[in-house]
Amino acid sequence: MPPTDPDQSAEPGQAAGETEHWLRSRGLPSFVSPRRLTSLLVARTAPFITLLSCVDLAGWLLDHTKVSLDSGAPAAGVAVLAVTGLGLIVLLLTPVAAFLCSGAWLRSFPRGMTVAGWMILAYYVAVAPWLAGHPPAAGSSPLEGTGALLGTARSAITAGLSLAATGLGLGSLASWSLRSAVRQLSALGELTTRALPLLMLVVVVSFFSRTLWEVTNAMSTERLAGVVAFFVVLGLIFIVPVTRRETVGLENTGPPLSRLEYLNVTTVLVLAQGFQVAVFSGPVCLFLTALGQIAFSGAVLDVWLGPGREQLEVAGIRLPVDAALVKTAVFLSCVSSLNFLISATTTASYRSAFYDPLFEDARQALEVRAGQLAPAGRKTGTEIVVEWE
Repeated sequence: MPPTDPDQSAEPGQAAGETEHWLRSRGLPSFVSPRRLTSLLVARTAPFITLLSCVDLAGWLLDHTKVSLDSGAPAAGVAVLAVTGLGLIVLLLTPVAAFLCSGAWLRSFPRGMTVAGWMILAYYVAVAPWLAGHPPAAGSSPLEGTGALLGTARSAITAGLSLAATGLGLGSLASWSLRSAVRQLSALGELTTRALPLLMLVVVVSFFSRTLWEVTNAMSTERLAGVVAFFVVLGLIFIVPVTRRETVGLENTGPPLSRLEYLNVTTVLVLAQGFQVAVFSGPVCLFLTALGQIAFSGAVLDVWLGPGREQLEVAGIRLPVDAALVKTAVFLSCVSSLNFLISATTTASYRSAFYDPLFEDARQALEVRAGQLAPAGRKTGTEIVVEWE
């Protein structure tokens, strides 16, 4: 956080560091000097390593927990179920808190965050692989203990790649894009009342088509993932040229961008729009799944798809939802998302709610960069940041 008073005396290096920290937090690592880009590297990578560690712990907890609800004495089973559920909730909230609070903690306790980062890194590389194989499964051979060594090697490679990605600024780029999309969740009210009903007119008609259900039911998980990837590519083919044209108009603020800086600005804007589409597709998929649960009886689906339909299974838990219903909802949410992406960039009312705010953020960042590179006598980047903050 920059100083609240622009008239405070500050060393030039400190002011430049505050400005570059602000730019990095906006997903623009190419605007930051290499020396500051790698500062506090372990501490800045700690939230992601925490996420990986929590995922591993959650998997270990599910693998080693057996819940048996005995009708004669159900208390023990209920207690185990409650403790397991509480543990999973803690493992879910821990990385969320780490990502949300890491910025403030880094500014207030940089040395403590570095120590904590090294401890988390040591746990992930050295302790977690050993924990994954203990207690050993019944009948396991001593040779299976080498799995811990392989796990340590994999964890070390993953940690090294994570540190490299953080040093290159990929983490700040992705996190800012995600935060930009989440900040616009307030616009979902407008989306629900304006965009979603128009899209549903087209999508719901297709949703009640037997042919579509037969096609999606025959898709394997891998084939469905390929269809989703195909829609992602279509979206990129449309949005990348549009974003590049809009970015050219932003270059009027300050000195011309280098190729790397231009690529950085374009990438962060494309990612932010991608997260917007993901935020939009989630409610559409849930809406269609709920509609299918209400509208389609088992008898209808038996006639359409045949008996013995596959049920949805998540993490080994079988849910009372038809897999074909979820596949159809995912497919149609992809169609809706592509339609939304095109509308958000071409329709004036959608642009003002979803598209223009992203480019306003980029324009502000370029003004800060211009102030950072400004000659003496003009506002510095830190002073511009202070005005906005």
